[in-house]
Amino acid sequence: MKKYLNWAVVILGIITVMSFGQQNPEQDFVNKAVMANQYEVALAQQAGQRSSNESIKAYSRMLVDEHQQILNELRQYAEAKGWTISTDLDQTHQGQLEVLEGTEVDRYNQAFKDAAVASHENSIALYEAVNGNNAMTDETLKIWVADKLPTLKSHLSQAQQLKLDDTAPINNQVPPTIDTVRNNKM
Repeated sequence: MKKYLNWAVVILGIITVMSFGQQNPEQDFVNKAVMANQYEVALAQQAGQRSSNESIKAYSRMLVDEHQQILNELRQYAEAKGWTISTDLDQTHQGQLEVLEGTEVDRYNQAFKDAAVASHENSIALYEAVNGNNAMTDETLKIWVADKLPTLKSHLSQAQQLKLDDTAPINNQVPPTIDTVRNNKM
């Protein structure tokens, strides 16, 4: 009996490894993009709660709105393809949020700015890699990705320009963004 159980475990392990290996490039991108956008939303929500800086609060509100829209579009795409995607942050992103949460109040704004810049740089690299990925065959997804890049680049630029003192932004607004999120659908 023990011998059969060992074989069953080996066979299940092989099947599991094979199923992970069969994920297509589109699904791999969508999973990574979903995780990145979930992190951006969580990061921005945390900043909205922790920071008293009006520039950061305005920027974080914009991030929540725009990344939530991107996330919704990715989820719709995945659902149409019959893919299951994570609704929770992975350990890496959750750990990054926890580190930021533990940051002292007087250092939080700089830590948030650094995290927002790094996250957007990573997202831009992920989206730009789609252009050179010949294994991806879904032209609709490629067009959608190209449409989102200006928005992500705008978010990066705004993060880099965040003022960390307590001066309020002009008209309590962040700089205008390229509104591709609301106008473009997959």
